[in-house]
Amino acid sequence: YTKQSKFEGSDRQIRGRILEILLENKKLSKEKVFQELGNEHDRYQKIADQLEKEGFIKQTKKDITLL
Repeated sequence: YTKQSKFEGSDRQIRGRILEILLENKKLSKEKVFQELGNEHDRYQKIADQLEKEGFIKQTKKDITLL
């Protein structure tokens, strides 16, 4: 048995929030999505890159689209 790490502020929470935002608006600018999340834009970009690699979203230089 392994205790799961803290959820609040975790990458898992941010992944979920990105997907939640995109469920409401299938396509948004990265700027708008990242503004909703806070000030850690480099961290959010890494998480968005992973979501894209896993096939959940598609990114352009300016936009993020839920697939």
